Amino acid sequence: MVNRSRPSGSRAPPDTSCAVALPVDSERLAAPDFGPPKDSSLDSIGGGTQSSIWEGDDDFKSFALQMPSTQDTAPNSQATDPPDSAEGSCASLVALGKRKSITSSPQRPTKVPRLDSDQNVFLEVTPNIADPHAPFVVSSNERLESILRAKHVPYGSQWEMAYLLSTGQLKSDEIEIEHVVELGRYKTNASAVPVTAYILSKGRIDAGLNARSTSSPEQLAKLPYAEQDKEEAMLAKNEHAALGFNEDDPSWFGGKIHYTARIKETGSRSNPFTVVLRRPELGVSSQFYRRYGSASFLTVRLSKGISGDRGNGEAIDVFVRRPLIVLGRVFRTVRRADDSFIYFRTNELFVGDSVSPNQTISGAPSFWDFFNAQNPLTHNTAQTMGKWSTRIALGFSTSVPGCVVKKRNVFKTDDVVSKEGSDMTDGAGFMNKATARALRDVAGCRDVPTAAQVRIDGAKGLLILHPDDASEEPRVWLRPSQRKICYADGEQDRSTLIVNLLRTSKTRTVCRLSVETVIIMAENRVKCDAFKALFEESVSSIYEPLLDWDGENAMQRLYAAVNSLGGVVAARAARQDVQRARLHGHVDRHSEVLDDADEETTYEETTDDAVVDGADTPYAIAGWEDPTSGCPAMPAEIVCMMLQAGFRPQECDFLRERLQTFTRTFTSRSIQRMRIDVMHSFSAWIVPDPTSSLQPNEMYFRSSSRDLIGLDGAPTDQVLGPALITRNPCKLPTDVQKWTFVDKPELRHLLDVIVLPVTGKRRPADFLGGGDYDGDKGTVYFDPTLVEHFKNASPCYADEPASLAYEFDSDVEKVTPFLERTSNMTPDERRIELQKFLLPRPHFAVATYSKLHLFSTIKQGTRANESVRFAYKFTKSLDGPKVGVTVKPDVLAKDSRDRKWACRLPAWKEAIDEKEEVNNNNPRCTRPKEIAAKLGPFVMDELHKHSRKLDAERISKIQQFYEALPKSEVDDDLTSPWREAEGRAARMRNEGGASLMEDELERIREHVAQVHREYREEVSGKKSPQKRQSPRKPTSPRKDGSSSFWKMPPEYIQRRLRAHSIKFGSAPLGLLTMSAEEVVRVRASYAYQYAWEPTKKTTKEQTEEQTKDPSFPWRVAMAALCDIKAKARGPTTFTTMTTDFADNMRMRKFASK
Repeated sequence: MVNRSRPSGSRAPPDTSCAVALPVDSERLAAPDFGPPKDSSLDSIGGGTQSSIWEGDDDFKSFALQMPSTQDTAPNSQATDPPDSAEGSCASLVALGKRKSITSSPQRPTKVPRLDSDQNVFLEVTPNIADPHAPFVVSSNERLESILRAKHVPYGSQWEMAYLLSTGQLKSDEIEIEHVVELGRYKTNASAVPVTAYILSKGRIDAGLNARSTSSPEQLAKLPYAEQDKEEAMLAKNEHAALGFNEDDPSWFGGKIHYTARIKETGSRSNPFTVVLRRPELGVSSQFYRRYGSASFLTVRLSKGISGDRGNGEAIDVFVRRPLIVLGRVFRTVRRADDSFIYFRTNELFVGDSVSPNQTISGAPSFWDFFNAQNPLTHNTAQTMGKWSTRIALGFSTSVPGCVVKKRNVFKTDDVVSKEGSDMTDGAGFMNKATARALRDVAGCRDVPTAAQVRIDGAKGLLILHPDDASEEPRVWLRPSQRKICYADGEQDRSTLIVNLLRTSKTRTVCRLSVETVIIMAENRVKCDAFKALFEESVSSIYEPLLDWDGENAMQRLYAAVNSLGGVVAARAARQDVQRARLHGHVDRHSEVLDDADEETTYEETTDDAVVDGADTPYAIAGWEDPTSGCPAMPAEIVCMMLQAGFRPQECDFLRERLQTFTRTFTSRSIQRMRIDVMHSFSAWIVPDPTSSLQPNEMYFRSSSRDLIGLDGAPTDQVLGPALITRNPCKLPTDVQKWTFVDKPELRHLLDVIVLPVTGKRRPADFLGGGDYDGDKGTVYFDPTLVEHFKNASPCYADEPASLAYEFDSDVEKVTPFLERTSNMTPDERRIELQKFLLPRPHFAVATYSKLHLFSTIKQGTRANESVRFAYKFTKSLDGPKVGVTVKPDVLAKDSRDRKWACRLPAWKEAIDEKEEVNNNNPRCTRPKEIAAKLGPFVMDELHKHSRKLDAERISKIQQFYEALPKSEVDDDLTSPWREAEGRAARMRNEGGASLMEDELERIREHVAQVHREYREEVSGKKSPQKRQSPRKPTSPRKDGSSSFWKMPPEYIQRRLRAHSIKFGSAPLGLLTMSAEEVVRVRASYAYQYAWEPTKKTTKEQTEEQTKDPSFPWRVAMAALCDIKAKARGPTTFTTMTTDFADNMRMRKFASK
């Protein structure tokens, strides 16, 4: 069976060195360093005496002794040297023990001077709030930071301290010098951060409860400190090391650590916002993060309440243009993405209460250095400032370093432009096989990719396999349409000549019909009955395999069905390696189907670390299995784990209930959301024909594997004949096109891409929602029921109405006029002028015109003038930041206030969104009778009616299937270990008169009963409010009963369940008649038997008190029960395997019975 533990190879790497300060042009001590640390020997943890901390450090000793003490000396105490700390070893602290020397010194250590309680953490002075250039101090105290630098406290530990202060878990007057100094003994982030809270709080905050000192796969997937040590060590050798391609570690690259914070409201008019730090986490990497190092960036996100308030726009704009001061470092905003702001750490110094205009950190980049290197204004003067500002986003795209291309191997190739002026190759260049092979190795692809989405040399888009070049050096050919940023010859930053890989080409089969696509197809004469038939077929393909329990390989087929529908493999991959998951398109879908029948959640999605990391619950990340019990969090994963252990739903109630919940919930949601998965369909990137052999209205496609389902039901790798193609968004009548797939021998080297012609008057992708070839994905449906009756709309709908241009404002200021206009401004004024372009406020026109287009389509059809105009206003607003246009405010106001569109969303839309529109008393939007008589009933209204019928029929069928099953019996395999232990105890008493084993079994009985009682109270909602600490108040009224617990945020549910599994697995200890491994089996076996045993009925109150929860043994001992079950089949019927192997294996397909 699978041992769901990690091998030693997944543990954190050895400790590395930590940071030191760079030289500064100032008498003031340097701000915390940009660069990585000096190498220093690894001191023995906790060894030596306190006095040894001060030895040979006279300057620091003198500085520290001048710091005032914030507490009185005890009456009988005398002034003495700092006490010896050798009596407590940090080895015990790492093992979650307590360190006596922290709290038992004869004299209380010196504290950092107490700060005003009304001030921010570490805040020494209050900046001038009226000054728009004044820095906002998140955490800064010059004296404390000097100690941190002087004693080389690892940066991760410094951030942890600032985080604890920012969230209120630690008070500034609790920090004592000796404890800060002690953190300097830990030479790595991986060793220092887990004990930071414990040391600074003198044991009040237990590091173990935050799980920062263990190395389970769950924590390693998010904890950044080992990676931080690696990045600091590599950058110490070479400032470009994080870009990758290092001789001593060629596969490593940096930029994976994300430092984040939240902007929250304070309730104060004078200072409306504050910034709360969060713990750093491992995440995806990007070109800029690799070039400058993870610690050079800080992502600050608006809290939910602020982002939803449109009246905060101006105040937020002013706030985010101010520099942030974190641990003495100066951060300035360089990009906005919706509600997130990316700050870049500059070379400026924070002195006193302001950023010094004269003193800087030598060797570190300034705000302007960053842009001069990555997007120089002086070499991109032909662009408008709006377009220039959007180019910076290219360096923040999630990517991995693919290969280095020498400047001489970056070639220019012209775009193919039609006589009518349409760019037929917009966004697609070439790469040779050497480049493709390098990208294959990085991405882990089976074959050399035909195309790759990349960023290189200021260009973006696709690189398609060159048909001829056989050079052994990587080469790329870039078109003018791909070039977004120009650089000066000889001054180009090294990072810009790396092929930064976003994704490689791949085919996805069995695609879903989106609502917009259904509407456009229906308006183009596809019959509603065709959609209904496909809808029924799609629903049947979901639930029927989940009810197929009989026949050869039945359990394997069931496993494959649950694994596929529940996205188990993809979710595991996404959780364990978020960078690779993004590259391969994996998504963690653990929240797709919740763990109980009532899956509605009434709590906010996001939780604050300060609340979630409470001292009464173990650490947990949503979606991950319980590392103690082995019980997965996802219902689908629970089912798969139990199936592969040998359980069958016919015989196991818990598995049956989990499978029933999964089947019913997944089926019902699919029907409610009207998900129509079309068997005869696929999606892939669209690319231009490099051979010019395709004619207008022709397409070519060939898959790299036979994963397409042909019209005869057999697997195939190619589609021929007419088909429908579309892309997202799909709002115009022309956004779905009926073209013909043909076979072209000269194109057979192009796999997993949809090839479109470069002949004709207009780029074919332009008909598909105004698409191009920089990574747009086309979706093809070749099902005859859709293709047969479809008629292409008139091409005129693909032409934007000429009058629409007058309803939009254009950004006319180009780079050169901007430079001239700001040349005489002060540096702060010039920076703010630039940030006005870098940090555009999100425009609400996109959502408004999407809704107006829907209402117009329902009432008038997609071909109505207003529907067409709303569609174009939507797409122009969507692309507005890229092209520098915004809808005029008076136009938006006029369109929004038109009483014609004063409607409530239709019922089918609310069902799909799973969100009821509140505070809207207008009538629902419906199709008028006169329009329905002309165009027919609105297709989504008809499908909604059909979905309710389907839901009633299919859910009833599922219910009848389960009700017909016989009641399962107790599993003798699971009770066997307990019965064998009881038998052995009886023999020991009968033969030797010893009752020791019986006494120890009684201890197990009492322990299991106690933990069960606490578990039942928790999940049933009967635990007293004083004992249960909810992480937040519900946003809507709770229901009584068991659902109240399951409505909590996923992280909280998992943490509470883990608290019970930890307690279950922690006792009884010290048993003499059984080994530790045997105790695990016997305890799990009895837990199963205890939950199965009938309740002893006495009074009604006692019966209610003694009710057993059948889920209990599985939640606290899943892995042990699966182990018992698998081994019960015999020594040769199971396999012992680590998850590193199991998670990378795939179940082969079994034919249906």
